Amino acid sequence: MSARARGLIVALLALIVVRLWIMPMGSSFAMDETGTFWNVKDGFATMLDRYRQWPSISVFYGALASVAYWLGGARELVLRLPSLVAALLALFLLYRLGRRLFGSDAALAAAVVFACLDRVVYAAADARPYALVLAAAAGSTLALVAWLDTGRWLYAAVYGLTAAMVPHAQYLAGVILLVHALYLVVRFREASQASLAQVALAGAIFAALTAPLLPAIRALGGNPAAHSYAPRPGVGDVAFQLLPPLPLAVGAVAIWLAWAACKRLKWTPGRLAESTVILMLGMLLIPTLLFFEAAYLTTARIFLPHYLIATGLGFALLAGWALGGIQPPRGRAVAIAGIAALNLAALGPFDRLWTSHSWEDWRGAMAAVRQASGGERLTTIFVSPFIESATQFRPEAGRGFPDFLLSPLACYPAPGPVIPVARVFDDAERAYLERSVRPQVTAETRFVLVKYVGHPPDEAWFIGRFSGYSAKRLGDFGGVRAILFERIR
Repeated sequence: MSARARGLIVALLALIVVRLWIMPMGSSFAMDETGTFWNVKDGFATMLDRYRQWPSISVFYGALASVAYWLGGARELVLRLPSLVAALLALFLLYRLGRRLFGSDAALAAAVVFACLDRVVYAAADARPYALVLAAAAGSTLALVAWLDTGRWLYAAVYGLTAAMVPHAQYLAGVILLVHALYLVVRFREASQASLAQVALAGAIFAALTAPLLPAIRALGGNPAAHSYAPRPGVGDVAFQLLPPLPLAVGAVAIWLAWAACKRLKWTPGRLAESTVILMLGMLLIPTLLFFEAAYLTTARIFLPHYLIATGLGFALLAGWALGGIQPPRGRAVAIAGIAALNLAALGPFDRLWTSHSWEDWRGAMAAVRQASGGERLTTIFVSPFIESATQFRPEAGRGFPDFLLSPLACYPAPGPVIPVARVFDDAERAYLERSVRPQVTAETRFVLVKYVGHPPDEAWFIGRFSGYSAKRLGDFGGVRAILFERIR
């Protein structure tokens, strides 16, 4: 491609980062992000203690988030900065990896595809560890390829370090290292520059750095029910994971635009070594198929996009290699630029400039509740959005409501007493609502219900049980519902 075409594509890539990654960073925390806030808001030592109560984030990520909170305070933008930096680092490392594997044009195409993947867009502005997974997976893969290409001891040591960062970011992401092991074996068969002594060095560094994780991983493996909140996946879910419809549709339209601009196209992809094919396909296929098998055959329902986020690296590399084979160079440039422009149009909202990170506006809902209180005490019935509330809160067994299940209110406080309710509607929960919740709120002239849309108990139950009250929604907060109940005079 010409320098002018590359400059245009880089400019579009920068627009994607600004529009889709950076601009949502100031919006309300989503449900899981409030858990991160709860974990880190009282310092590193408290974070370690809370991790033992509720290991919703890794210690490594929690340490980074704690530093961000200590430096910048309780703001959404601040807690999301580690993820943005990690995503930018992953984008740079992926480009370097693609350039080493198959050239600069294909590497730039891979970077554009990667930046537009919906799971990457979400992770870049998410106060959760998944962008860190991308950076660690991309960095360790690049270090592995560079080490096996050059046989340098430094790269072997860097690989051991960066590979250890993958499970430190998120335990389940460590499955990508199985792909690395397979690639290592194939590269030795192809005649690598590395030595067995270097393999021993990388393995020793990895083992030393990951040894502290073994008790937590063993405990996690002994409790597969902790990951059983998702439904059992089907073959269609695997197809959707491997062949995501939006990127494929956008790619097809962009290639048509390239054909229209050039009137002729040829596809002459560069020749790849067997090990490179295995690396790219393995990064996409192996975690997907292993997680599907685990979720289908056991109670560990781990076939979820955020656990499979590192497969996006394999998808982007494969797409970049395919786009890099488009001839003539002008057609290749039009196709890559078209993918960037079409994704900007498809993924960014048309009705407003500033995008939101998710459709959960807990900040707006609780601001409306505080405004409705008029500065006075207002009781809030809060239905915890976390699936853990169904098992962690059992009043009939004498178990109280853990603080972490109220983490949205740690970020966005209520203007008065809070009555917690679990995200379940079985016989025990109905008895609790009738015996405990209903008598408390019927003594009030006004109270408010805050819950996630679609989660039980349904707001219709509350409206029906409090017939002496009017019910008024306080606004539209996406996936969050806030309803003000006022006694009818």
